[in-house]
Amino acid sequence: MEKNLKILLVEDNPGDAFLVKFYLEESIFKTAEFIHAEYLNTALDVLSKNKIDVVLLDLNLPDSKGVETVQQILENGGESVVIVLTGLSDNELGVQTVKLGAQDFLVKGQFDGKVLTSSIRYAFERAQLKQRVRELDENSMQFHETQEIAELGYWKLDLQSKELWMTSYLKELLGLKVQRNYALKNLQNLLDKASAEKLGTSIEEAIEKKKDFSLSIKLKDQEKPAFLIKARYKTDNDALVGVIQKV
Repeated sequence: MEKNLKILLVEDNPGDAFLVKFYLEESIFKTAEFIHAEYLNTALDVLSKNKIDVVLLDLNLPDSKGVETVQQILENGGESVVIVLTGLSDNELGVQTVKLGAQDFLVKGQFDGKVLTSSIRYAFERAQLKQRVRELDENSMQFHETQEIAELGYWKLDLQSKELWMTSYLKELLGLKVQRNYALKNLQNLLDKASAEKLGTSIEEAIEKKKDFSLSIKLKDQEKPAFLIKARYKTDNDALVGVIQKV
C-alpha cells in the first residue's frame, strides 16, 4: 500500500503542513509522493489531474470554510480516502464530516506520527471494506436480475445434512412458501409433477454415485416440459449444486 501512494495535504498553515510532512517522512509512508496545496481550488485542480490515494484536509482554507470544504473534496476526489484535520473547537464538525463520507478526522495538536499513520491505514481498510460491500450488493442485484431474465433459480443440496438451500427467486418461481431451509424430500416433491418419482430416483442416484445429472420435468396435464433441472457435484464441500429453469 505504501509504495506508490500519492498523498495530498490541503493545509494553508505552514507550521501544520511542515509537521504533517515530517510525520509522514518518519513513517512507513516516507516513500509516498507528497503534494501540498494551500487552497481548495488548487486541491481540486490536483485531484482532476492525478489519482490521489489520500487527502489530508484542513476544513478552514482561505477560499473555503467548514463542511463545504469536505463536500467539494468528496465530490471531486473519486476513490480518494479523505481524512479531515480540525481545530480544537471543531470536534463536532469533524464528526459531521465522517457522516458525510470522510474516513476519519484528527484534531490538530492532539496527534503524532503514530496516530496519523494508524489513521491512514485504518481509513484504507474501512474504504476497502465499504467497496467490497458495495460490490457484493451490486453482484447480488445483478445475480437476481439474471435469474429473472433467464427464469431460473439456483439451489444447493448438502449431501451430509440433506439440507436444501434455494435462492429467493427460485422459491418465487416454484411458488414455495418462504422458509430458510428445506429437506431433500422437498426437492423430490417441490414441483408436484407427474414425473416426481423419476426426479427422486435421479437425485438418489446422483447422491449415491456423486455425479452430475440433468432432466426435464413435466407439469401435470401438460405435454411439454415445464422445468429443466441441472445439477453438478462439488467435491470440495460434498454437495450438489444446480439450477431449475422454466422452459
